[in-house]
Amino acid sequence: MNILDIAILVLLAIFVLYGFYRGFTRTALSLASTFLSWLGAFLFYPFLSRFLMSSSFWGQLFGYMSDGAAETLTGFEILSQPASSVTSSQLTDILSTSGLPSSVTTMLRENVLNQAFSGQEGVVTLGQYFNTTLGNLLVNVISFLIIFFALSLIFALIIAMTHAVINLPVLKTLDGVLGGCFGLVQGILLMFVLFAIVPVILSVMPISFVNQYLDNSFFASLFYKSNFILDMLSSII
Repeated sequence: MNILDIAILVLLAIFVLYGFYRGFTRTALSLASTFLSWLGAFLFYPFLSRFLMSSSFWGQLFGYMSDGAAETLTGFEILSQPASSVTSSQLTDILSTSGLPSSVTTMLRENVLNQAFSGQEGVVTLGQYFNTTLGNLLVNVISFLIIFFALSLIFALIIAMTHAVINLPVLKTLDGVLGGCFGLVQGILLMFVLFAIVPVILSVMPISFVNQYLDNSFFASLFYKSNFILDMLSSII
């Protein structure tokens, strides 16, 4: 257990205590709003991604992001070769050293082997395929987060304006405990959301000490290396 594990545990404990303090009803509503925000973000992020990419600013930003996306894989001469000439075993050797979550390496592998960008200008070499895949994923993650937090804010305002609180006598003795449990679930969901952007950011701006913390973290294997949100996002815009 390292400092990253401690930070995660502290954040989860805060959610539990906050849920215990707020009680079952308000925490349940908050958890429902988190789920609905996640669902809305998943449904609508492709539209925002395409909108962002249509602007000149985001086009330039995407170019900057994609230019450095394969820095974690430097040292492989094969990155300059056409992606169409790379074999599955060669991909396995390269991706095994990347330190990226399995969901991201799966995206990279599928895009290369299926020649997903064969009709896109300027995407020919293996390095360019990696750059474009990770750049697309980053834009999609950013779009997902923008919609998620915007919807979360809207739902939070709605809940705050709802003064009528449902009191169920049978739950009064368990109100705090149930609130704490729901708070924990909400905290776990938010951890997955926050960790969803970590691998793509690290692929653009490699920070060695952060990778060391992630590699030595017990909880990172859950929130980072097995992030179900990344599994559901596309690497193609």
